[in-house]
Amino acid sequence: MALSSGLWACLWLLAAAAAVPCAVAQEAAAQPKAAADAGSKPRATSSGGSGRLSDQLLKTYLSNEELVAWMTELVAKCSGNARKFSIGESTNGANIWALEISDRPGEPEAEPNFKYLANMHGDEPSGRMLLPMLAEWLCANNGKDPRATRLVRDAHLFLVPTMNPDGFAARRRNNANGVDLNRNFPDPILLAGEPADVLRRPQDDAEPETRAVMALGLERRYAASANLHEGAVVANYPFDGYPDRSSDVRGERNPTPDDATFVWLAKLYAAHHKTMAKSEEFPDGIVNGAQWYPVYSGMQDWNYVAAGTMAITLEVSDNKWRPAQDLPTLWEENREALVELPLAAMFGGVRGNVTAAGSGAPVGATLLVKISATPAAAAAAGASALPVPFYSEPRFGFFSRPLAPGRHTLVVRALGYEEAEVVVDVPSDGSGVVKGIELLPEQLSPGSLVPVIVAGSSDDDSSGGSGGGGSGDDSSGSDSGGSSSSGGSAAGLSTHHASLAAAGGPPKSRAALPILLAHGAVFAAIAGAWACQRFGWIAAIGGYRVRRLGSPPTSRFEV
Repeated sequence: MALSSGLWACLWLLAAAAAVPCAVAQEAAAQPKAAADAGSKPRATSSGGSGRLSDQLLKTYLSNEELVAWMTELVAKCSGNARKFSIGESTNGANIWALEISDRPGEPEAEPNFKYLANMHGDEPSGRMLLPMLAEWLCANNGKDPRATRLVRDAHLFLVPTMNPDGFAARRRNNANGVDLNRNFPDPILLAGEPADVLRRPQDDAEPETRAVMALGLERRYAASANLHEGAVVANYPFDGYPDRSSDVRGERNPTPDDATFVWLAKLYAAHHKTMAKSEEFPDGIVNGAQWYPVYSGMQDWNYVAAGTMAITLEVSDNKWRPAQDLPTLWEENREALVELPLAAMFGGVRGNVTAAGSGAPVGATLLVKISATPAAAAAAGASALPVPFYSEPRFGFFSRPLAPGRHTLVVRALGYEEAEVVVDVPSDGSGVVKGIELLPEQLSPGSLVPVIVAGSSDDDSSGGSGGGGSGDDSSGSDSGGSSSSGGSAAGLSTHHASLAAAGGPPKSRAALPILLAHGAVFAAIAGAWACQRFGWIAAIGGYRVRRLGSPPTSRFEV
């Protein structure tokens, strides 16, 4: 039927309003490509006529410029299975580069993610060799070694060889501002009682390197993460500090709710390392962070509580800055462990998809591993009584979580759906469990609020190796009992950590905001046009005259 002049005016005005966020989204989408074009040309290297940089990895420590050139070299030869991108810049303006290893790098998939970081302290450079050597091994053995094939084909592996390029160049621990980057993250113990989302935001004194790594850690869901250091040979796991915030060295553990799984992951790395598990100082080659010495504002605890990522710290050399002739030995000591850890973390626990019953639509959900002990019993054991959540991503509903062998109960929550509990039995052979979880819609009574999920997914907010943070590169156990927390704040939670179980759900990618604005504007235009016609709102150029017909809706929508 013919449209009234008032409706045409409404449509014209709403379309004009929609154009603004659409333009913002287009501009935001173009920025990473422009940054990639600007950063894709490596600076001159000092390798001269020495041939391929990959041949130098076990002979010398590559400079920052050589490391970037090596990444470009690897991407070119790795048959579409590698991508390099910048996650941000250092204090002195150097790009902090990352590699993504996968058969479909940069593309969202319902597959697990794992990340390795190294050289957080500038005078601990062994990871600048170990992570490139791991990438070379994966590239050379994909299709030959079943472990390499699985990591490339069925997962997305992210490698950041140097988090602190300025510190490396100056051969010192701290960054160019003199800040220890492993004391620069929001701390779940120090921030206990604050709104839980505070943990996901950089603090005012956050360094550029810290901000870049936080963005990388929040823009996709990681099953686990590991950070390579030097100064000992041990696998360190959370928590790093004590509830009373003391820095006294007590030799006492402060375990997390996921202590059994953290111990399992740390022992796995140590067992596959040539010497770590044989340590006389650290039984089984592992240690709880607080038990060793308390650390606050470290990256490990932040990854675990804020991002829902099972994170451990790997000390891989007793001495810092080992002589270059020791590099082949370092690689042989760590090679098997570097391969086995991500395999176990991504495939040895539980993975699957959360979907809506009936429709099969993917659901972005919050998941927790239920704790069997009563709060009093857990406190007596020294562990927090509140589980730390992890998340399925909205695009596919996919999740992946390391779990120690045994029986576990998962609690699954999502806005608009009934809470579900799922029991999983994780075998000890490393095969893990694949579990599809269906959620039933909430039963609503007349006049009740209808929750609407606004999923912040985009190509940069995905479980399966999405577009990365910063610029891309054109070279491309218990089964019952316990309780769960609710509420939107960390207030009243255990002082061991600020649980994010009900703090607005999973973290959202900042890159998704312009896309959400554009989609929202289109929806607003359609809905507004309907409202103009249905309720008789009349717009006239030169002024507005509003006439409302009918009564208000009988239900409201909560976003």
